[in-house]
Amino acid sequence: MLRCKMVTAPNSAILLHISIPELIENVSSIMRLEEGDVILTGTPKGVGRVLAGETITCELACEGKTLSKLSFPAMDRVRV
Repeated sequence: MLRCKMVTAPNSAILLHISIPELIENVSSIMRLEEGDVILTGTPKGVGRVLAGETITCELACEGKTLSKLSFPAMDRVRV
């Protein structure tokens, strides 16, 4: 949920520039992934840019049952 609107991207995994195994490998090369971790890759088409300070809420559900819900403020990227 962003800006009080539910945003979803059905079949969004096929739109990734790299495969899911490659994504997990890349992320795990810079940080340890643990059971329950969620990797967010970006916003669905049409949402637009997420601004620092906006709250992002994501939900993991299976067969209509919420398994986990997470909310956090977006932050500016750290430029190196």
